[in-house]
Amino acid sequence: MNKDLPSSNFIPPPPYHIQPPPVPPHRNIVISFGTNSQLMVCSYCGIRVSTEVKSEASIKTHSIALFLCLIGACFCAPIPYCIDSCLISKHYCPVCKSFLGQVDNLPRI
Repeated sequence: MNKDLPSSNFIPPPPYHIQPPPVPPHRNIVISFGTNSQLMVCSYCGIRVSTEVKSEASIKTHSIALFLCLIGACFCAPIPYCIDSCLISKHYCPVCKSFLGQVDNLPRI
């Protein structure tokens, strides 16, 4: 009998599965964002950051510009794109570039 081969009554060990470490649950923290950068802990990378704010036009901004064109004030149509209160302020993490939240500066229509 060969010494390298297991005996006939050999039972192999159970399979060993490597499990990934548990992922901590994603915390949903409600933060009221404003138009200025805010100091906070990023919920994605966990680093304390001052948010990066980018202003973008919204559907309300486009609607105001369209309304101005419809009433004959086409020369005023670009104005809503230059006024901060007509734009959405979006907050991003400067480290991981994740979207953190936004604030719509226009009141609900």
